[in-house]
Amino acid sequence: MFAGLNAPPGGHEEMRGTTARHSFSHDTGQIGPFVTLISYPEIMNGQAQSAAYRVGIDVGLNSVGLAAISVDEAGAPQRLLNMETIIHDGGIDPSANKTKGTRRAESGAARRMRRLYRQRRRRLANLDNVIERLGWPLIDLETQPDPWFPWRARAELLTAPVADQERLLQLMSVAVCHMARHRGWRNPYMSVASVLQVDQPSRFFVTMAEAVAPRLGLDAADIVPLAPAELVSLARSLDIDHQELQSINQRTGEITIVDYFDVSRKVRGTERISPHDNRRRIGLFESKIHQSDNARELRRIWSVQGLGEPDFKTVANAVFQARSPKGSAKSRVGSDPFDHLPRAEKASLAFQRYRIVTILANIRLASTNDPLSVDQRRLLTDFLWDPRDAKGRRIDDVSWADVAAQLGLERSQLRGMAKETDEGDRPSAHPPVNVTADRITGSGIKELVAKWRESGEPAREALIEAIGNGSGSGAESGLLQQANDWLA
Repeated sequence: MFAGLNAPPGGHEEMRGTTARHSFSHDTGQIGPFVTLISYPEIMNGQAQSAAYRVGIDVGLNSVGLAAISVDEAGAPQRLLNMETIIHDGGIDPSANKTKGTRRAESGAARRMRRLYRQRRRRLANLDNVIERLGWPLIDLETQPDPWFPWRARAELLTAPVADQERLLQLMSVAVCHMARHRGWRNPYMSVASVLQVDQPSRFFVTMAEAVAPRLGLDAADIVPLAPAELVSLARSLDIDHQELQSINQRTGEITIVDYFDVSRKVRGTERISPHDNRRRIGLFESKIHQSDNARELRRIWSVQGLGEPDFKTVANAVFQARSPKGSAKSRVGSDPFDHLPRAEKASLAFQRYRIVTILANIRLASTNDPLSVDQRRLLTDFLWDPRDAKGRRIDDVSWADVAAQLGLERSQLRGMAKETDEGDRPSAHPPVNVTADRITGSGIKELVAKWRESGEPAREALIEAIGNGSGSGAESGLLQQANDWLA
């Protein structure tokens, strides 16, 4: 492992780390506990004799110190055989020195970016196939000399029906392809069906309208109902200089007339001054757009042009297609040691009941130090599952005094509530309750609350698994399908 073990001490390179200080104490003359005793053959008086030495390893953040020291039979150091320091980067990616990003973090970011581009190419290729099946022409947006052409096409489709069928299909193809490439942001757990059901401007669009209104000299209330393309159309009319420039081919001398659009206002970006013409440019959209805003615009286009609903769903699904991360964690869920099935997620009713029963099993009577009887535990389990007072009213903030009152006792007559649970909470402060039911009934979503109250426990488990992103709790496939259909 080491080079030159039998070399004289003076012939070794200087130790640049802290291995010598940590591996050998000059005060006690003993070698640190991290070294290992090894014997090796040493030539003495022409004969090979066994000698012992210790290897010390000092692991640091950016270096590893190594040392080999010869010792006698008592373990006392005799002489230094070899030592060196290996300098390393500590796992920090050399290309991320400013952010101190690790190789693992940087490679993960690069991997996610590659996946994003790969999925985007597949999504756009699928959209092209849909457009071809509908009989629409495919138009390359990169070949258009006017950078505002896709926005003008979208605004024209929103204004009035296009009589020319051929032009209509061209504008629809351009608008749909442009929208798919600049569709905005949405929660990855939000389905396409949920995006298409939104009929109100998003809070992002409202914020953007309030910021843009003073520049356009309009009231924010007049801008909020507009579609993104209509808002861009207003900005497009502010300052656009159209010029015709000559392009000369240096090899052939051919002269070509090129349309040049000098846009003083950008669609996106922070304020900056162009180094070419010293003109001040500032982005119109300072905030992000939600995909629901583009979906509202696409539905308005369909309504204005009088197109069929089946084609709208086909195109909208292709434009806003996205892979939901829901369920991606199931493959990493551990198995239960008893039945070897995937462990239930914390939101499941099975875990909520387990949490209540586990804590009640440790409660004891202070007078006799006896655990609660079976009937007492069942009584308290039912109470904590749905805590209500004597008049049947829901108890929102349950205390251990309420729990003791169910047994006709005082809070001080119960023990076993001071030890912290695995979650870090002290039972003495918060008795366990059915948190999942509290969250759902307190969500304020009327349809969800009504569905929860009218369903039995198996159907509720299926609903939790359909809503959540964990492993569920083994809900029946039929009930799970019904829950997914209801959510859709």
